Amino acid sequence: MRSSVHRVLAIALVLATCSAVSAQVTNKALKVDGENGYLRVPRDASLEPADQLTIEAWVKGSGAVSHGRIIRKEDGAGYHLSWAYQTNRLSGLIRCGGIETAYDSLPNWHYLDEWHHMAMTARRGGEIRLYIDGVLVGTAPAPGCLGHNGNLTIGDRDGGGEGFIGEIEEVRFWNVERTAEQIATNWRLPLRSGEGLVSVWPLDGDGRDVVGSNDGAVSGSVEWVESDSPLSFRTAPNRGGWDGGDIVTLTGYFDIFTSTPSVFFGTVPSPSVLKQDDFTLIVEVPPAVQPGRYVDIVIRGDGSELLGQTAYLLTPRLLAPTTVEAGSVLPMGLLIEPPTSVLVFFGAPPEIDLPFRQYGWKFQAFPLVGVFSGTFPFQTDVAFQIPVPDSPALVGKTILGQALVGPSFNGKDASFTNLVHFTIE
Repeated sequence: MRSSVHRVLAIALVLATCSAVSAQVTNKALKVDGENGYLRVPRDASLEPADQLTIEAWVKGSGAVSHGRIIRKEDGAGYHLSWAYQTNRLSGLIRCGGIETAYDSLPNWHYLDEWHHMAMTARRGGEIRLYIDGVLVGTAPAPGCLGHNGNLTIGDRDGGGEGFIGEIEEVRFWNVERTAEQIATNWRLPLRSGEGLVSVWPLDGDGRDVVGSNDGAVSGSVEWVESDSPLSFRTAPNRGGWDGGDIVTLTGYFDIFTSTPSVFFGTVPSPSVLKQDDFTLIVEVPPAVQPGRYVDIVIRGDGSELLGQTAYLLTPRLLAPTTVEAGSVLPMGLLIEPPTSVLVFFGAPPEIDLPFRQYGWKFQAFPLVGVFSGTFPFQTDVAFQIPVPDSPALVGKTILGQALVGPSFNGKDASFTNLVHFTIE
């Protein structure tokens, strides 16, 4: 501590309690139960190539109703990926006049409750090829035509009754037959460009097509759940000071990067990234562009992009004017995503540094007495006012203020804000 006890002018204990803050999930997956819902993409000519195609999806299966449709665009003619079409094996099918199906040799229980990448390629008059995790597992002769009919659906057939049970994400459609080398090289990558790439549905909370114009809409009831697929990564800790400098550990599958990738917090690059191994990155948090806000963590390198499972919270900045009149009110604000709770302290300089090991933060405060005390509600989600005593003894005094913010004040979910200074006139 820099000083002994000084005469203290003020303290405010402000408690405004709403529901708890929780980490914002950014990387999601479509979860279907096989009975109640799926994603429907309206029929479009861009999804109906006449000569060749490739369809891909990441799946985490736990069962199926009937055939277990993962991707289906077939109403008398078309294509689909299935979990259990007419048997207990994963498959890819082309229907044009007759039906030709490429099956995996293993039973589908071999893949239960784990993420796997499925891909089917086909060329009319050539072969249907089925790949699991980049490896060719089954082939069948392709029909002499590629016929098309109906909407494209993800998670079931249009109208229901043949539903997949599990999670799906990163569905891609190409109007070219991808080669075995391309599948093996790129199955782990969240691609957003490439020759013949028509549509990509990340299924990251909605049915948007992020490459083309074939947006989908939910039919029935589905869930959007936090994804733990290899296309995302974990962050620990998932919050830190708005002024940067904290060190976080990212864990995931980073062997797709041939060199150390760049890491962005929102739009701001990290000043330091260390690739410890193929599964761990040690990253320095940059100073905040938007203190008190959640920002996505994005890893970019070698033409690929990975999104973190949860957003990173840049802990909030306390706002206050530099002067306030005695007998008036002090307007204050917090740059933070509501809802939250806040405890605000006021006192006299000089400031001291008091580490709080429980929270992992530093309280820059002072011995306190109860001059400003009481409970004051937020006027808005991020603003509140505190009455200033009409006392001549306070005029000309500089006051320090700092807040403790979090869903509760008994654990590491809480953190201290910056220190503010204002003068009473």
